[in-house]
Amino acid sequence: MARLSRCRGYLAGLQSWVSPRTRQTLLGGEPFGSFDHAYDALGGVADADLLAFEADLKSTRGWEFRYGSRNWSVVEADGVRALLNNAAPQTVQSSIRLDGGPPPLSGPLGSAVGGLGLCVPLYAAWGQRVAANPSVLLLGGGGCALPPVLRRALGATVTAVEPDDEVRSIACEYFDASCELVGGCGAEAVAKARDGSFDIVVVDAAEGGNAPPDALASPAFFADVGRVLTEPAVLAVNVVARDAETLARVRDATACVGGARYECELPAPLVAEGSSDFARLLFAVRGDALPSLAGHPLLAHVDEGEMWVQGFRRL
Repeated sequence: MARLSRCRGYLAGLQSWVSPRTRQTLLGGEPFGSFDHAYDALGGVADADLLAFEADLKSTRGWEFRYGSRNWSVVEADGVRALLNNAAPQTVQSSIRLDGGPPPLSGPLGSAVGGLGLCVPLYAAWGQRVAANPSVLLLGGGGCALPPVLRRALGATVTAVEPDDEVRSIACEYFDASCELVGGCGAEAVAKARDGSFDIVVVDAAEGGNAPPDALASPAFFADVGRVLTEPAVLAVNVVARDAETLARVRDATACVGGARYECELPAPLVAEGSSDFARLLFAVRGDALPSLAGHPLLAHVDEGEMWVQGFRRL
């Protein structure tokens, strides 16, 4: 039986997402309209033509579609597997190396998720004071690229909250979902957690092109995160904002966690055409010591870790 095409959702995104810089789609033309409009229109395209598009991507980029639906795609190339949000095809949602290495920074399937692994050396900086098997809460599981890093580097136990049923299914089938993967709302998961029940909290959720969603970006939310963190502890937040004001608002809200705050600019491989000018990784580190990242042995768990360190600064 011939294989059916898997690229319809991704192609709809290519035809409808508009670069804020060029005002064109990723195919270089005028936008087709909304994502829904583009997806519906592609329903009239012969499957053979969609398969031809997939074959072209394989020959030009080396991409092979492992999974494809209206909203999500899983592609693979050069030993890297990635999860793509079809409505926002300019950004790799998360990616893993099939050989078990850290999530890649560079290349067409590189992503910022590996940079969140900086929470590993930041937490380990306290030496014997840290928990032998720290508890981690990950809000926005996605392809669950981060939990294996935390498990291998720290022996961590990870609870990942991912509200999308389909994404949870994809994470279990196509990625290493080596964690407790649950549904529901991230803010509610924090609200229900006991005081001091987590050593690390990572916020890597998005909604409508903004990360984090408003529900995970308020001072009240971060104050609640501060409640569930023990000490020493680390908060890591992946921020993709549409403007400087939104970035500043989220940055200021993280102060409610307490501790020293840090910001990390995205390294050059992630700053390409269509990238947000207001994307950062934010960290809050609670404890009585100032961590040092340069040359830390656990940077080995962060792809091109020294490149991330170059953009790391205290706020």
